[in-house]
Order: sequence, then structure tokens, then C-alpha cells
Amino acid sequence: MHSRTANVLVKFTPVAHTYGMKIAVLSDIHANPSALEAIGADIEAWFPDFVVVNGDIVNRGPRPADCWEYVQEKVKNHGWHVTIGNHEEYVLNHLNPDRQDKHFPMSWWTLGKMRAYIEPMRNLPAVWSHTHPEGGEVRATHASMSGSRVGLNPQDPIDKVRLGIAPAPAVLVVGHIHMPYVRPVDKTLLVNSGSAGQPCYGEKKGCYARITWENGGWNAEIRRVAYDRAKTQQQWFESGIFDETDLMTHIIYHEWRTARPFMLKWFFEYAPILQNEDVSEDELFAHFLDQENLGRATINDPL
Repeated sequence: MHSRTANVLVKFTPVAHTYGMKIAVLSDIHANPSALEAIGADIEAWFPDFVVVNGDIVNRGPRPADCWEYVQEKVKNHGWHVTIGNHEEYVLNHLNPDRQDKHFPMSWWTLGKMRAYIEPMRNLPAVWSHTHPEGGEVRATHASMSGSRVGLNPQDPIDKVRLGIAPAPAVLVVGHIHMPYVRPVDKTLLVNSGSAGQPCYGEKKGCYARITWENGGWNAEIRRVAYDRAKTQQQWFESGIFDETDLMTHIIYHEWRTARPFMLKWFFEYAPILQNEDVSEDELFAHFLDQENLGRATINDPL
């Protein structure tokens, strides 16, 4: 039995109520089927009216095809909805001869596992929307209305947030930054559902958002769900991903393992060194792993 806790509940814009609704939104699964299956079971026990998988099913993890197939079965047999995330776009970009980039071995590795699913991936929409007869529009998009890589952080200035939610709906649900929060913005309830498969804010449980219309208002709850992390760790090492990619994969693995955002530190503090010093990328990756006391990934790393 998985232990579960819910710790964010916000009520917003009370008006007359006659028609209830429940919407579950998850995102940033990142090829972690154990987390996805646990969250999927939790969602189905809740009996929502809609389920939206809000991008980043694949990449950054060991089992992209398993997660894609699980979600597509839910789409076919249970009416789930899916939007595209930046990591689906990274994989698809490798198919464009004008945009191929040899410097991202993990997304190339993911493409190798996903070639049978390219066409349905290409057809994913950027936005899901439903208009409630009383509560107005509920919208989901991966990062923001400004783009699939333009995340909205909880501390962002109001002008950036207003641009990122425009045109403003009653509720906007996003993901991308792997940090859940609920923030009222003018007349919009902004919800970040966090990451189902790779949270990086210290909490190792996967999470998703429950959006409800009840008692005349929209409510948002961040739901956290425990899963079999030892199984996920085993899948990392069974997949062959460490042998077939580069040392960045070790950083991403440690990010999953510790729920700490190492990639932000890499990009902002270490990656610029590649432009200014005579050092190889692999040498810098190794230096980063050493400086952060991480080392190369091993099956015996503590969870």
C-alpha cells in the first residue's frame, strides 16, 4: 500500500454552484513507469471527470516506451488527454535535419526507444482546454502560454506571470519546473502540478494536481504519491542508458535519486565554462560530479 499525503488546498472565486467537476493533471513523468503507475492508480481511485497528462512523458529516464504505452492505453480506454512537453519536442527535433544536435545523447537515446511512436507524438497538442458552464475555462499547457520551455516559478514577478497565462483562464495548470505550487493571479488560479516522475525540491514522492469545482469555486490540491523507488533505480541500470549516453545522464540520475535540482546548477554555473576555457564537456561533467560529492551512478547509491 502506498502512503499518500495532500498538503496544498486553495479555494478561489466563490460564486453560485450547481455543477461539480474533478480534473486530475499530471506532468513530467520522465520515463519513470513505477511513479506513473502509482499515480495512475491514485487518480483512478478518485474518479475524476478528466485526466490530463501535461507533457514530458519521455526522456530523462530509463523507460520512455513503457510510459508512453501506459498513457496511450489510458487515452484509448479511459479517455485521458495528453499535451506535448519540451522533452517530446527535444526527441522530435532530432528528426529534423536542420535542427539535429549531437550534444544531447540522452534524447538521442530516447529517440531510439521511441521510433515506433513518432507520429502520435508529433500530433500532440500544446494546450488542453475545457469550459465549465459556471466556472469558466480550465486550461493545461506544459510550461506556460509563452512556450513549452518558459516556466513560471512561484516567485516570478506578476508581469511575467500575466504574460505567461494570457489570455487568462479561470484556471491554468502547468508543470515543467518540477516544483508544485498554487498561486492566485488576478482572477486566475495558477497551478503547477509538479513532477510525477522526477520532483526536485526535496520531496521524493511523485505528485499531481487535483482541480475541483465545488461549493461555487475552483479548488486546487497537490497530491503526493509514494512509489517503488528501488524498482526505478533498478530500471536505470537495466536500461543501458549509462553505457549509451554521456556523464550528463549521471547528473540527471542523481537529480532523480536525491530530488535536488542539480541541472540548474550545471547550466548556470558550469556550462558557461565550456565557452571560456580549454576543457572538454566530459571533463567538466566529471568535475561537477566530484564537486557535488555525487560520483558516477551506481546501483548501490542510497535512495
